[in-house]
Amino acid sequence: MLFHQAELPAPEAGPIMTFCQSGLRNTVAASALRRAGFDVTELEGSYAAWDRWRTDHTETTPTERNL
Repeated sequence: MLFHQAELPAPEAGPIMTFCQSGLRNTVAASALRRAGFDVTELEGSYAAWDRWRTDHTETTPTERNL
């Protein structure tokens, strides 16, 4: 990300959501983006934690649960 800032939309385009697998790189990237003038929202925790939460909280039909 740090070497690809030219590929991002302009800071005026709106907030950017950052996340990573474990959560550590997310903090580093968000900090660098903020220093570059971007409005950044960080996913709390990690992508893996969000994916587990999403899986646990997604409604499924009885048939899907039995697969």
